[in-house]
Amino acid sequence: MARSWKFWTQGKLDLLRGYAPAFNRASQSVKERIYLDLMAGEPENVNRSTGELFDGSPVIVLSANPGFTRHLLIELDSQRAADLDAYLRLRFPNKEFEVLPGDCNEVLEAGLAKLRPWRWAPTFAFLDQQAADVNWVTLELLARFKRGSPYKTELWILFPAGMAHVRKLPKSGEVRPADVERLNRNFGCSHWQAINDAFLEGQIDGAERREQLVNLMRWRLEKVLGYRWTLPFDVQNERNVSLYHLILATDNEAGLKIMTWLYEDAMRKFPAMAEEERHRQQRAKEDAAGIIRLFDDAPSPPALGKRVKLAYEPPTRPLGLPDDEEC
Repeated sequence: MARSWKFWTQGKLDLLRGYAPAFNRASQSVKERIYLDLMAGEPENVNRSTGELFDGSPVIVLSANPGFTRHLLIELDSQRAADLDAYLRLRFPNKEFEVLPGDCNEVLEAGLAKLRPWRWAPTFAFLDQQAADVNWVTLELLARFKRGSPYKTELWILFPAGMAHVRKLPKSGEVRPADVERLNRNFGCSHWQAINDAFLEGQIDGAERREQLVNLMRWRLEKVLGYRWTLPFDVQNERNVSLYHLILATDNEAGLKIMTWLYEDAMRKFPAMAEEERHRQQRAKEDAAGIIRLFDDAPSPPALGKRVKLAYEPPTRPLGLPDDEEC
């Protein structure tokens, strides 16, 4: 059964739809290309506001042309994993893929072991977490997978610094031990607490805390795991509230250029989708109130803004981290 999402999920998957074939075109000089989906989800989704059906990440990537040659898909729920496997085998009988049930932090190593003969191949991993679900040691495992290659596994991470698990951190007092443990696992360090302390002490506001957490993750991806570039994109809802960042971590300049172009395009399209959503919500309120409109025609789609050039900016030393300390 299709799961319902808002427009930003559809927009996120449109970015994947654009990136997958571009990644493979840039890698066509080699015979094998690997795709890893750590939270594969459903094969089909529905836009909660419009009822429009749209493909999930497994279908998007298996449909890509040119495509990857090997696919490892992980889904936490065992029944959903079985349903996904059955659906994909009917739709893509000639594709090479495996669906693993379980927590990606626990089953990824076994999945990668099966792919070890092709660890030299260009590899792209999509980490579509909904909260602080992916542990830092899992990112380390992905980065080490292609040991001996000039390029590490390319990561595209949904980093939820603006989502509920951060927004619901207490505005005063102690953070719950369970939350401390979870965020320590996610970042691979405890320095996020220094950033949160600065927020609690009034030194920074909630928006700055969010940006500092994104910066911390980017800093560690580059300085600790050794990625050459990390490129973030801020995904916002119809109220212009930041939900999460999509962070690309790559060593390949081609990947950076492709995703930069796609992010630039998204910077024009996402605001237009948000405007359409605000209009739908306003019409729904008017309908509920019994307001009769003189003209009931559907509005024209909002015009796209001008394309804005996006330049890579390296992360800065994390807030509160002394110059003589590493994070």
